[in-house]
Amino acid sequence: KAVDLQSQRSMFGAKFPEFAAIVNRVIDRHIASMQQQRLPDDLPRFGPYVATRELGRGGFGIVYLATHDDTGHHVAIKIGSQSLHEAKTLLHLKHPSIIRVLHVARDAKDRTYLVMDYMEGGSLRERIQPEHLLLPEEAIRIASRIVEALHAAHSHAEHIYHRDLKPENILFDADGNVCVAD
Repeated sequence: KAVDLQSQRSMFGAKFPEFAAIVNRVIDRHIASMQQQRLPDDLPRFGPYVATRELGRGGFGIVYLATHDDTGHHVAIKIGSQSLHEAKTLLHLKHPSIIRVLHVARDAKDRTYLVMDYMEGGSLRERIQPEHLLLPEEAIRIASRIVEALHAAHSHAEHIYHRDLKPENILFDADGNVCVAD
């Protein structure tokens, strides 16, 4: 894109020399902005996804925000301690209040990773700050969804038990729908 801008700069400067200085400043700022936004080349790749930033890190592993090369679709990618069997079990666990696992695979270092829906609404931890108290109705709605999700997991053929239930693992989508993660 910077090359295209350079050629446009030359064409415009030749046609309108009186505006060349202004156009040059605008194009220089735009090129500098593009260079600042460029992502490092060493970001982790997961099949057709490239990590754009780290979302979280802990004993479970690392979660990245990633973007699909072709579609631009944003997902969360969790690479961590789960076995391939555990990951595949989560792939088949379907409930509206459980974060959806879209794909399970292994990376170049033979680590299992999960491709999951990205929950852009943040976590419950972010919503229960002292300056932002939940209304009782909202707290009941959230708690009900958590209980439904846990019941669905416990009722699954594999009898899945969430061993790390905490506000950071209760996520919200853009519409405020609750999902249990991790």
